[in-house]
Amino acid sequence: MRSGERCKLHRLGCNNSGRRNTLTVFGMTPGTEFVLLQRHPSYVIRIGETELGLDEEIAREIHVKPI
Repeated sequence: MRSGERCKLHRLGCNNSGRRNTLTVFGMTPGTEFVLLQRHPSYVIRIGETELGLDEEIAREIHVKPI
């Protein structure tokens, strides 16, 4: 994805249930639409009115489909 692109969460590939639960609390559930705001130095996404910073390891566990 490029900065500014919208996508829809397809699935979370986390094996760590604690991480999956934390992402879910922030609205990361299948079907959720979000925007990638930046990729460097860390990933920043916007879900509704919430901006969330993610390191690369976590970002790689988020599988999306373009809108």
